[in-house]
Amino acid sequence: MHRKVFLEVNDTDMVYREVPNKNFIFNLFNSRVINKNIVSIKGIKVNLKNRNLVILAHGEEVYVMLMKLPRVSRTNIFKIIREELKNKFKKTDDIMFSYDIIRRCKYNLEVMVFCMNYRNGKVIEECHNAGFHIAGIVPIQFYIWENYKDKIKSENYIFVLMRNEVLYFIACHKCKMIFNNVFKNIKKDDFFDILEQFQMKLSILMTDFKFTYIYFVGFPYKDTIEEVSKQYICKDFGKFIVK
Repeated sequence: MHRKVFLEVNDTDMVYREVPNKNFIFNLFNSRVINKNIVSIKGIKVNLKNRNLVILAHGEEVYVMLMKLPRVSRTNIFKIIREELKNKFKKTDDIMFSYDIIRRCKYNLEVMVFCMNYRNGKVIEECHNAGFHIAGIVPIQFYIWENYKDKIKSENYIFVLMRNEVLYFIACHKCKMIFNNVFKNIKKDDFFDILEQFQMKLSILMTDFKFTYIYFVGFPYKDTIEEVSKQYICKDFGKFIVK
């Protein structure tokens, strides 16, 4: 039986995470998890046989686009999207993508495509050489949002996450991510300017998107949340620790 392990990859270091029981998703950031700070894959001193590795990527922004495609098989959907991305981007060697079919019509499909330009190919190569099977490369903000989205009943909302001094904004509609931004090297006083900037971009991309709810995870500035609560309905989920 394959066992999942996790590698959180930051700009300067990595954290290897391994859960000692089958309920790994619910214990990933719990104190019972094996956490080890490493500077290279060689620092993981474990038996790698039968391990599926999920790479959790920090600081990566995901580009979202809506495509209308003919009704074809899933294999052909993948091929069409790949060709569309080749036409849109000059270099696609490092671009990874996934898609979600959001509407099926008689002759067409509406597909939400998520693209990430992940340039940390060295880590991927080292993982393969070490014997890991890479089960997926997931932006950390998506992974954490997935753990909360079923608890959120709002149709339109903003999900704000802060982790390792990186601030993530995600705009969501009906349990789907429609837009996101990543902000690095920010100060506490920058938050309101960032929120205004995010709203402006969002209003251009999604003219009909209106929200009144903002959800916070791992956000340390509680007085800022209180200030934001004067304009929006806010909920603070606290740190990402599942008990």
